[in-house]
Amino acid sequence: MMIAAAKIRFVVSYLFLPNLTGYKNMLHNFFKLIAPKNRILKRAQKAAHAINALKDEYRVLTDEQLFAKSDEFIGELSNNKTLDDILVPAFAAIREAIYRETNQFAYLVQLMGAFIVHQGDFAEMVTGEGKTLTLMLVAYLNALDKKGVHIVTVNEYLAQRDAALAAKIFARLNLTVGCNTANISPWQKKEAFAKDLTYTTNSELGFDYLRDNMVYNYDDKKIRGLHFAIVDEGDSILIDEARTPLIISGQPKKDFSKYFEADKFVNSLTDDDFKIDPESRSPSLTETGMVKAEKFFNVQNLFDIENSDLFHKIGNALMACKVFENGKEYIVRDDKILIVDHFTGRVLEGRSYNSGLHQAVQAKERVPIEPENVVVATITYQSFFRLYKKLAAVSGTALTEHEEFMKIYNMVVVPVPTNRPICRKDYPDYVFGNAKIKWQAVVKHVQEIHAKGQPILIGTGSVEDSEILSNLLHEVNIKHEVLNAKNHAREAEIISHAGEKNAVTLSTNMAGRGTDIKLGEGVLELGGLYVIGTERHESRRIDNQLRGRSGRQGDVGASRFFISMSDSLFKRFAKDTIDKAIVKLGDDSFDSVFFSKMLNRTQKKVESVNFDVRKNLIDYDHVLANQRELVYKQRDKVLLAKQLKPVIDKMLGQFIVKFVNDYKDAKNQNLVVHTYLSEALNNELLGIGVSKPSHFENLNINQAVEKATTMVNNMIEHKIELITEAIATNIFKNIIIQAMDNEWIKHLDRMIKLREGVSLRSLEQTSPLNIYVKEGDLLFVSMLAKIARNVIVAICQLSTPTSQVEPVVDSVALQQRAEALARLEQIRQQNQQSFVDKNDSSEDLTTTKEPVKPPVTNPLPELDIDPVPVLTEFVKESIPTGHLQPTEDVNASFIEDDRIEEFTVDQKTQNELEAVEVIKDVVEVSSDESFSTPVSDPDSFAGVEVAQTIAKNSKPKIIATKPIVYSPAKIKVTAPIMHTVQIAKPPVRSPIKPNDAVNVANDVEQKGIFTKIEKSKKELVMELVNDKEVLIEKSN
Repeated sequence: MMIAAAKIRFVVSYLFLPNLTGYKNMLHNFFKLIAPKNRILKRAQKAAHAINALKDEYRVLTDEQLFAKSDEFIGELSNNKTLDDILVPAFAAIREAIYRETNQFAYLVQLMGAFIVHQGDFAEMVTGEGKTLTLMLVAYLNALDKKGVHIVTVNEYLAQRDAALAAKIFARLNLTVGCNTANISPWQKKEAFAKDLTYTTNSELGFDYLRDNMVYNYDDKKIRGLHFAIVDEGDSILIDEARTPLIISGQPKKDFSKYFEADKFVNSLTDDDFKIDPESRSPSLTETGMVKAEKFFNVQNLFDIENSDLFHKIGNALMACKVFENGKEYIVRDDKILIVDHFTGRVLEGRSYNSGLHQAVQAKERVPIEPENVVVATITYQSFFRLYKKLAAVSGTALTEHEEFMKIYNMVVVPVPTNRPICRKDYPDYVFGNAKIKWQAVVKHVQEIHAKGQPILIGTGSVEDSEILSNLLHEVNIKHEVLNAKNHAREAEIISHAGEKNAVTLSTNMAGRGTDIKLGEGVLELGGLYVIGTERHESRRIDNQLRGRSGRQGDVGASRFFISMSDSLFKRFAKDTIDKAIVKLGDDSFDSVFFSKMLNRTQKKVESVNFDVRKNLIDYDHVLANQRELVYKQRDKVLLAKQLKPVIDKMLGQFIVKFVNDYKDAKNQNLVVHTYLSEALNNELLGIGVSKPSHFENLNINQAVEKATTMVNNMIEHKIELITEAIATNIFKNIIIQAMDNEWIKHLDRMIKLREGVSLRSLEQTSPLNIYVKEGDLLFVSMLAKIARNVIVAICQLSTPTSQVEPVVDSVALQQRAEALARLEQIRQQNQQSFVDKNDSSEDLTTTKEPVKPPVTNPLPELDIDPVPVLTEFVKESIPTGHLQPTEDVNASFIEDDRIEEFTVDQKTQNELEAVEVIKDVVEVSSDESFSTPVSDPDSFAGVEVAQTIAKNSKPKIIATKPIVYSPAKIKVTAPIMHTVQIAKPPVRSPIKPNDAVNVANDVEQKGIFTKIEKSKKELVMELVNDKEVLIEKSN
């Protein structure tokens, strides 16, 4: 009854958890929870026999008929059939294709495994049972819906090997296979993910996902969707790697002094100044240690918020110096700290500890400290794989973690029977009182087995242990190979000989290497491969993997573990019990039921602790995962948007309301808001002198907000009119994306610091997780407000010819501007008689006068972006899209200063140009402002838009950011084309003043500067914008 009640409580609680896929309904999850594993297995057996019944029918098909089967299945899916409906014939087809290509016919157990994986569960298949072909079976079925299937492996060798085989098999069924690796180009990655089936590694897949959410063009994304993932060696990736975050770093921090200070302080501590939790291995200062820290660093309170970074560095130094061991967690090679995989013993090339821990280890080992990088994007494997609509996995050892797979990934672990009975003998453990006696016993046992010529594989827990045992074997003249993190380069060679007669191989954490050890001639008669474990791992699953190196595919073999009471597992989790046992044991050894049960209890305790750590991780990560998902979705919407004015309107409203709310506690709120609102409009948005406090007199708060919003909105709408909506959308898109990216990076840093410091606040009688959730949400809301502010400020400070004076509300300023424009028109008419038509002229306009640089009055705050100054007069029409074609000599290189793009005009456009009698002279306009917006299509950058305007309109009032040259036969546009994203500090800008129009008119009148233009059709409006003079060529 108690068990049944517990099961009901678990089921009820689980049903209210967020659905992993978002597509499986509650009823499906309910039946998945209550269905025993043997019931799932019976369904798999029934399906396998049904598939097997079609063997003869598919064997007689010609290659052409088999090739056509995929189209037949796809057609059935289009007629409302499901994948489950076509499972049996589809499996029969791919089974036959595999046979014709490899001469291997999938066993019933492989068909059963494929059925289990297709259901979105975890198939536990013993190593050597043919997981590679099993995955191809299920991948084929799910690839038929044309949404893409990803098979995820632990390394690129396996991905490339399996992809090459799958490509040949899938080609027989008219489907495609791709392989995603780290060394291929972005377009090759996109091509690989466009295939029906894609093989990839877990790390590269995760990083591609993060990089896809950093692109500035939606078409540059490589992954087409997260539909269905099958994780090979799923326990390794989804459990062992669960706590490993994928991080893309940005510009590094370069202050190294605090690392050495923290290291010096930690090395000065005594054992009474700190403590280490034996279960989590987490170090912390005691009360005396805190007092010493405050004295050493000369701070009053170590827990003050301003000392959070110092406290974090002390914690890292404690972990590096008091917990981490050289040769176990890491090794030092060529003045580099290289991390050692705790589960496989491999060096993790290219990886480093995050959040400053790597720098703390470098300070400890006195090697050069590398800069601590800023996190640009990050995600854990737990969060990433939960994004898939459907997730499944396969491995040889997963049953011990069945509860975690169910709770975290919604997968039932189903053990699949082996094709042949397992013939390996697993002998009871030998238990010793101390490590010295254990090593002597191991050497003696190796001598006995080696004397028969039987190959031996010895698993050790660390590099240090492998070196100790190696020295002991050398003393007794036993030739052997050592496979650990220090000589990983010879791994393939060592493994290839490990199953031969007389071979003795020492391996650090051999489990999980995924390499078959083939037995040499005559070895089966000697008893097969003999596996010796020199200590129990924290997880029973890893011990089972080590045993599984022997006795594959029904071969004979044997295994035995040698254990001492001084092994780390007992020290950390069963110290009291072990201390009593050591006294009784002395130098003797035995294999008892008591110690076997104690070992299992201890390992279960460790597994439970590790599961709690991973569960705690996902509880915290769930907060950031929700925020990340929202940001990435909004980012995609911006990239795909055809117009962004509604988004800008929403941000403007948020910005104005947030500004007013900042002063809600002021004594005289109306006066403060009116004054500061006017200042904000002048300094950041509209321009100096445009807005005055008097504009908000006699208005309440709501009315003031409405008026301010209208003023800014009028300016933005006017800018859109000046540069056309298409150009405005591209500009706004870049501004919004960069604002989002910049603030997201800062937000990640804040969330990391919050996560690290929240545990220190447990004295508040509130759960650290609750504090993290609450304050994380507040930080996220604050980030959104900053994005809105930076976007609105950047848009308002875009340079256009009249946008910064158009929203003027001062009638005097309007009158002055009108008078100035009238004087300019008078000057133009007086000088029309001196115009000379020179069709062959294409000289750039020059001037000897240096432009006056404005004072630094209002740099753009917090937004690393160069707003694009597209300076053009009001344009209503342009050449139809597609009429401008790049010439063959256009190249894609980026030139730092200028580059020339040439476009020929097609006949249709030529006729249009002649019909409207556009000018045949060369019009040139110049500015020294740089054009700095990333574009991927040459037809989309602003220079072409301006050139189109010259060609199409009878009144080309043009001011451009770079020299533009037009003639009826050819258009030359000079403008940099950037194919990579560049973040730069914004140029310093000075807001426009209302009397600038007057100044430019005076300047033109005094200098006698004229324009060359067609007499009867053209008018020119000249203004000074951001101190940039419009230069008008004087007629000869």
